[in-house]
Amino acid sequence: MATTNKKEDRRSKRSQKSLSSALLHLLKEKEIEKITVKEIVSLAGVSSLTFYNHFRNKLDLLDYCFYDHLEPILSSLPSLIRGASDAEEALERIVRAFVHFVFQNLDTLRNLVKNDSSRTIYWAMTKVDSAIFQNLRAKNGHLFRYANLPNPIVDTFFAGGLTYLIYELIRTKAHYTEEQATAFFVRLVHSYPA
Repeated sequence: MATTNKKEDRRSKRSQKSLSSALLHLLKEKEIEKITVKEIVSLAGVSSLTFYNHFRNKLDLLDYCFYDHLEPILSSLPSLIRGASDAEEALERIVRAFVHFVFQNLDTLRNLVKNDSSRTIYWAMTKVDSAIFQNLRAKNGHLFRYANLPNPIVDTFFAGGLTYLIYELIRTKAHYTEEQATAFFVRLVHSYPA
């Protein structure tokens, strides 16, 4: 029974990856509103039933594509912050990793963001960033120099800032260098008084 479940899980993952690849390929040519589920499944080599077993609609698949691309950086966060001398160094490592991720995946991310008309990816990214800051603070002490403000307010404020920076880097085709973008955000964080 367990072997059957593993095979089904692998088959399911393979179908999701095929659908994701198909959508990403089609997004290079046209916007999501002009892409049909029929085109996606045809290119992926799966049935419509398979599509709807995994996703509610093509926007749901768009979100999956984003998270699938984001997964490697999210899974690397614990190792990134391990050994940081303080919360500030941990934050800088995270910002550096996120900005590097954006620059390495700029074309794909631009196609995803360009088609994020409902801003679901933007809000999801803000939520992920806020959870990262909460986790960092829990493990490394207060992350920012705002010890007198409620942590959820501070975490949300800076998560929104990092998300918007990343979103704008993607949207504007990264008019700054990777080093500049990292330095700007780190300087903004450290410019606030305690």
